[in-house]
Amino acid sequence: MFTKKTTFSRFGSWFTIGSVLFLLAGAVSSCDPASGTGLPPNDMGGVGAIAVTSVSPAVGGMTGGTPVAVYGSGFAQGATVAFGNQLATQVQVLSSTQIQALAPASNGVTGQVPVTVRNVDGSFAVATGLFGYVRVLLDFSSERIAVGTKPVAVIAEDTNGDGGPEIITANDGSSDVSVLAANLNYMNGMVYPTPVGPTALAVADFNGNRIADIAVVCNNGSAQDLAILSGTGGGGFMAPIPYTVGRNPTAVVARDLDGDGKPDIIVAPRTGDSVIVLKNTSVTPGFSFVNGATYSLKAMSSPSALLLEDLTGDVYPELVTANYMDSSVSVFIGNSGGVFSGPKNTTVGNQVLALAAGDVNGDGKKDLAALSYSGRSVSVLKGTGDGSFTSIEPSPATGRDPRAVAFADIDGDGKQDLVVVSAGDDSVGIYLGDGSGGFEPPQYITTGSTPYGMVVKDLNLDGKPDIVTANYNSNNVSILRNRTQR
Repeated sequence: MFTKKTTFSRFGSWFTIGSVLFLLAGAVSSCDPASGTGLPPNDMGGVGAIAVTSVSPAVGGMTGGTPVAVYGSGFAQGATVAFGNQLATQVQVLSSTQIQALAPASNGVTGQVPVTVRNVDGSFAVATGLFGYVRVLLDFSSERIAVGTKPVAVIAEDTNGDGGPEIITANDGSSDVSVLAANLNYMNGMVYPTPVGPTALAVADFNGNRIADIAVVCNNGSAQDLAILSGTGGGGFMAPIPYTVGRNPTAVVARDLDGDGKPDIIVAPRTGDSVIVLKNTSVTPGFSFVNGATYSLKAMSSPSALLLEDLTGDVYPELVTANYMDSSVSVFIGNSGGVFSGPKNTTVGNQVLALAAGDVNGDGKKDLAALSYSGRSVSVLKGTGDGSFTSIEPSPATGRDPRAVAFADIDGDGKQDLVVVSAGDDSVGIYLGDGSGGFEPPQYITTGSTPYGMVVKDLNLDGKPDIVTANYNSNNVSILRNRTQR
């Protein structure tokens, strides 16, 4: 279900607000029966003691007919409502603070439009940033399932070999990992202890026995800041095997970097201004890792997220770091043998906290999304194909306390959409992509309390990406199943 939201980013090819306001202003000046009555101007580009403060829902379909509630003050019987330069239908003034109406059709355009309420005495208010038109109205069902205490991260991977992805959470408060099995419809999950509170997860077959294992990192000062939970083959896991990395790792990724068939591990220590490769030397059925290369970042970088993604098209993945304190993204170029060169640094929004990769403009080259925590925005970096970026596309604004970002084709039109989870608003915002690097106004879905982590994955294998959030303060996950009609 969708929550009330009243702010939108200004980007994409929309009617300009100025042109729409000109049309509205011209209409008022030419036929306002109260002209010359001395109504004072208000702070909303209108006149009189009237204001529009919020609109719910904040988006509507292009064909019109969306029931919309307009909230504010000074509404009088007989008032009209306009979205852009189109009048709403079935307008009902329920009180001086609320109007119900059906949004009109958008005349073929998407994006943000002003909302105007006008009383019969000529007073009117024009509010911007409260409502926008979208090509597709998204439809998600929602359920919440309990996990451990204070979950901070979530992934979805098949750990029991049945083809369905399990939901796995890192529970910082209870120092454990919850595993919710797909074949049990994610009910009655199992809990496995970790040495201390975990902060990030990765799944791979680390010891070559064809059974998935879980790598867990813990952001703390103990000597047990990396652990491997060995899979048993039936979806269960054994007691953790601890390793020492040091310097408070905040992120972990796993992949076979050197081509020996064994997934290696890369961790990002928050206080080390570097990323560390742990070379996998395991021999079945045991586990063994040795320190490999360490790649340095700028001083005071404080890496907060990692991404392994082939940005150059040569099959070797690039290593990308989000640098929280430096407000930058670093790209280490992947080479044969698991060796990285670089980095190439790009400045992005303040306190970058999360990363995602996808081709948002259809040029066949991977682009990046860098989530700015304090800036409440996403920097979309246009990739050149060599690990660098030619420009930063307009930055979509997010909700309060944004925590995670992803690219996925949510509405099935073949174009990458942007998905952002905001802990301060208990919501996921979905920005439908236009295929050229722009995005429509966000559509919001309610989650549990304070979602910190998010994963986008097709859970029921119907071809539609679903969304799972790890809700820190409600100790559960929200499973948002995609029912959008294509």
